[in-house]
Amino acid sequence: MQQIIELTLEQVDAYSSIKPVLDGNIFHVTPLRNLDPILQAQEIRPNSSGNLEGAFGSYINSYARIRNRVSLFDFHNPPESKIEQHVRKCLPTRGASSDQPLAFLFLSENFWPQVIPYSREEFEANLGHQVVPYVEATYPGPIPLHAINKIFRITFAEDPNSLASLLKRAHKNAL
Repeated sequence: MQQIIELTLEQVDAYSSIKPVLDGNIFHVTPLRNLDPILQAQEIRPNSSGNLEGAFGSYINSYARIRNRVSLFDFHNPPESKIEQHVRKCLPTRGASSDQPLAFLFLSENFWPQVIPYSREEFEANLGHQVVPYVEATYPGPIPLHAINKIFRITFAEDPNSLASLLKRAHKNAL
């Protein structure tokens, strides 16, 4: 049975808040609305058809999608300097908001040998595909739910005085 942890993070700087939990792990991020279908299917399926909306949108040129693999964040294999250099290209909390909660599904260490890590050679051979160097790894085919040892259900609180909140309210009032 997976451990399910409920968290609420401040939307501003959410990545810094959760980073200590992510360090040293390999994990999948998806909109929270996708978690129940994953639990029902008992697996995380590759988005080979492109019909699933991921946490970061739906990219036709996604490296993982084209190869029928599940996209993962790899905070275990690359050196910390490479993670910090490239993670800003696609933060695990990118797009998160009070309207867009996320689920983080952590892969059990027993399944790490099946993960296909970033490869500079493969990256350079596939420059037309969407991939985050060093940070993105893939899993071949579906990930069985028993390979997930921990799930974080994360909601995001928005500071009502933040610029984003003020702009949202102004836009809403203008309509």
